[in-house]
Amino acid sequence: MKLQIAGVVIELQGIAPELLPENTRQFASSSTLEPDLSYQFHLQDELPVPDDSWRLLYQKESISVYGKADLELRLLFEPTYHTLYGVYVERDDRHIDVYYARVNTDELKIDTIFISCLSLERHFARRSCYILHCAFLAYKNQAILFSGPSGIGKSTHADLWCKHIADTHVVNGDRCLITRNPDGTFEANGWPVCGSSQICHIEHYPIHAIVFMGQSPTNQVRELGLMQRFQLLNMQLMVNHWNPAATRQAMDWMLDFAQHVTIKEYHCNMESEAPYILGRSLGFDF
Repeated sequence: MKLQIAGVVIELQGIAPELLPENTRQFASSSTLEPDLSYQFHLQDELPVPDDSWRLLYQKESISVYGKADLELRLLFEPTYHTLYGVYVERDDRHIDVYYARVNTDELKIDTIFISCLSLERHFARRSCYILHCAFLAYKNQAILFSGPSGIGKSTHADLWCKHIADTHVVNGDRCLITRNPDGTFEANGWPVCGSSQICHIEHYPIHAIVFMGQSPTNQVRELGLMQRFQLLNMQLMVNHWNPAATRQAMDWMLDFAQHVTIKEYHCNMESEAPYILGRSLGFDF
């Protein structure tokens, strides 16, 4: 089976399509192109562990990352009980083995579990494409991305736009993949993980603006300096900080991105006027 996400062709071997999450299956592709990434799945009763040739780079409850030259190996854990469910091993920059615990096969249908087995954020970052934590709204064939910490009201504000402003819909309620076109413009692309929103569509639109949300009894749009924009992006963009080279590349990308895309902060209530105030500040004529 093949997937295609933002033009990247991904081959999956050793796993039946019906085991994949529904949102991932939306990205199924009949492309005859040579895959950019090829994954070989191994459903096993016992999972391998890294030998002494691998060096521990990073560790927390849900993941341990090991490195060897330019390659990575990841141990993937269920964080509550620290149970190992998957092992991701790179053979080279295109070919990956994924060892998955057979006893947890049903959980492969969970978006976050399955996508964690692919470590796609690493491979897209190599292509200067990054995943932003946001509610991805499409308005008149343009992307408006509402970002900020969990619980700040991103999805609620996106719903206000859909309720009050015509020609608006949510593409993804939790994330988007940002890519750059040959002409230097940036696009937001659908992504196969959408959090609790359950809104996941395969669409892409040029980015009109990113808005970092805040809560306030009154509606206030705030202009931001370059370093403020950079810092806010850094908090919500998915970056593998255990990799110094990848981190430097991401920092350079964010600085460039922050200079070429409209980024504002909006502290607001959730009343009907809130989307109109923001929209007019972004140049829309309602």
